[in-house]
Formats: sequence, structure tokens, C-alpha cells
Amino acid sequence: MSLSTLNFITAKRPTPSYRATPEERRRQTALESIRVQKHLLARDLGEQVAPLTKTIHVADENGVVQQKTVERKPVRWYWQTATGGYAVEMQYARSPVLIGGPGKSVIGAATLQEVGKMLDLLAEAIGRGDLDKALAQASEGDKKRRLRKAA
Repeated sequence: MSLSTLNFITAKRPTPSYRATPEERRRQTALESIRVQKHLLARDLGEQVAPLTKTIHVADENGVVQQKTVERKPVRWYWQTATGGYAVEMQYARSPVLIGGPGKSVIGAATLQEVGKMLDLLAEAIGRGDLDKALAQASEGDKKRRLRKAA
């Protein structure tokens, strides 16, 4: 094998999270949240999926701290409306993301399959950076809530 037979591409190594800009971190967090929503959607559609888990630290009666894996219970971004359709509201930092402008955060869908298509569309928009401003606004709302709680 010689160097002339190698297939060279123009890919870049991903930026480590500790060096990422705030926009990149918000994008990564939002994309992970969409992955969780797609997991919940697959479960609602009847597919066999592994449960979502998280690791917590628990102290026993002797005060020894141990790690324990428990099932996560994330909040769904979608719900069934009174008319039988579905509504989707993207959340970031426990705040609705105003995708369509001021006061417009809920998107309508007819079926659960359309909800999946909307989640894919949101993921594409986040990847392109189209929702950076909306994610930043939702993040600022969370900062204000945390500061109010601390005071």
C-alpha cells in the first residue's frame, strides 16, 4: 500500500466541549435534547428502545457515597391537542424556544410521524445555526430565573 492509494478527505476534528463557543455548546445541548425527544417518540410509536438512564450518587446509612443508575424521566416536548392533532414546543434551559418570533413557540402536527419530521427539521436548523439567537434568548431566561432563586 502506498500513499497514493489513500483516500484523503477535508474533515476537521470536532472542537472539544471545553473549547467550544457558547453557541456551539447550546447547539450540542439542543441536539442532545432532540435525540432524547426522538427516543421518547420512538417509544410512543411502539418501537422497542432501551430505557434512558442517568447515574446519580447516593449515600447509604453509613454515609458511604455510591453510584446508582436510575431511569431518566424527561419532559416531552409534544402532546396531543383537543382536536386530535399534536403540538410541539421546543424547550431549552426549561424555557420555550421562540422559533417563530415573539410568542410563537408551539408548532402543530397531525400525527406522531409528523412530530418526528419536525424534530428532524429542528435538528437541521440547529446544525446550520439558524436557531442560535432563539437558543440564546431561552438561555438568558434561565439565567434570570436562577438569579431570582438565589437572591
